[in-house]
Amino acid sequence: MYAKKHVKTMDDGSKRSVLALCDATVLKKVLEEGKVFLDLKTNAGFYKGTLVKPLQAQTMLEEALDDAHCSINAVGEKSVSCLAKALPSFKPEKTKSVQGVPHAHVYRV
Repeated sequence: MYAKKHVKTMDDGSKRSVLALCDATVLKKVLEEGKVFLDLKTNAGFYKGTLVKPLQAQTMLEEALDDAHCSINAVGEKSVSCLAKALPSFKPEKTKSVQGVPHAHVYRV
């Protein structure tokens, strides 16, 4: 799977980030189901960072979850499974899917 962390420095100097995870098997696909459209082809650059193994993704997720200003975006069975291991309150069976591909967001508010 691919992992990429996006970091933005705000005007006040604080940082906000998003950790994007995407299974390699679904990257560069366009998924559409009903009114839901997930374009992983046009937006591949958002997800395609470093190719990581599940253990590396798990570590990155745990670090992201420790950061109060980091959100997470996970697409694909492996990515969502890693998210479930890092965040026990997250239930993958409740995740929305597009063409059978699970897609989850974790927002910090």
